[in-house]
Amino acid sequence: MLPKRMLLIKFHHCFDGGAFLASLDSSLIALILASCSCALVLALVPGENLFSRLIKRFRRRDGEAERRRFLLEHGRVVEGIVLDLIQDGVAIDTDRPINPGAQTTINYRYTISSVTYESFHELTQDQLKQIEQYMPGRLVSVRYDPRSPVNSLVE
Repeated sequence: MLPKRMLLIKFHHCFDGGAFLASLDSSLIALILASCSCALVLALVPGENLFSRLIKRFRRRDGEAERRRFLLEHGRVVEGIVLDLIQDGVAIDTDRPINPGAQTTINYRYTISSVTYESFHELTQDQLKQIEQYMPGRLVSVRYDPRSPVNSLVE
């Protein structure tokens, strides 16, 4: 029988560092593990279920994309106003040129049921192509989670 450490190393190499696990669903991963010769490692590693920890670890990387997908599919839409446009930590005014390659964050405010929320959202590459729509003072569409209105993004 191989020591636990060797089994973990074998498990790691079997999945090439686990890079592709993020895109697979749980049932497919279970099937792969069951058919892989290194599936024994799940039974031999003490502590919390290793399979659960692996799934959480690799799914965490895609948390922002998952949140965005959820809001675009299920979020409600409300009108908001852009307060600031921030690029590399500095607020952009109308005189300063915009660098399309820099990280750009929008600060916006929206109201739901008489409660006002203020939030920040990093603009996507598609949004950066239409940067004029996100200048301070402009009205924007805000998608929010009805169960947690603080969870929002600008369309």
